[in-house]
Amino acid sequence: MSVLILILQLSALIFQDQEWLEVMSIIENADTLLKIDCVRFESTKISSELYKNILKEKKLYISKINLKLEKFRKAFITLEDIYLKPTTEDRAYIDATIQRFEFTFELAWKFLKEYFSQKGTFLHYPKEVIKEAFVASIINDESLWIYMLTDRNMISYTYDKKLADEIYNRIRNYVPELKKLLNIIDLKI
Repeated sequence: MSVLILILQLSALIFQDQEWLEVMSIIENADTLLKIDCVRFESTKISSELYKNILKEKKLYISKINLKLEKFRKAFITLEDIYLKPTTEDRAYIDATIQRFEFTFELAWKFLKEYFSQKGTFLHYPKEVIKEAFVASIINDESLWIYMLTDRNMISYTYDKKLADEIYNRIRNYVPELKKLLNIIDLKI
């Protein structure tokens, strides 16, 4: 299993009350939806074996796939937010929608890439990841995903107002499909 390892720097095992409040504030305001448990050893009954292991390891393991899923989910929320607003001819709004689609799609296929790598299938390119997701019945609408990939590629390498408008109009079909992917993944993980 692929794991991201964060090394905890324990400069002091005992915090003063104000320092502890600062630590808790940092954790509470962290830009993540991941659950972070924080234990104040000097005021908590904790088994000596667990305590020894924590001190020995000084590591926190967070699944790489969960990090990628949360990034994808956050990106999708920003895309869905703009998708739910009434359409407009405002160029900045159209460009923002396209950009949100672009990075949401990017994070979606990269999440799927990690999902398959944890299952022993190592893929490198978006199209092969999408093919594998289709074969695994994680996605159903083959043509829509091919259109998404094509649009993402076209907008990434060139900007043309007419093309941007066409892609903007198609994004309305892409958002429900990306949401469907999140729902399916939530059932699988």
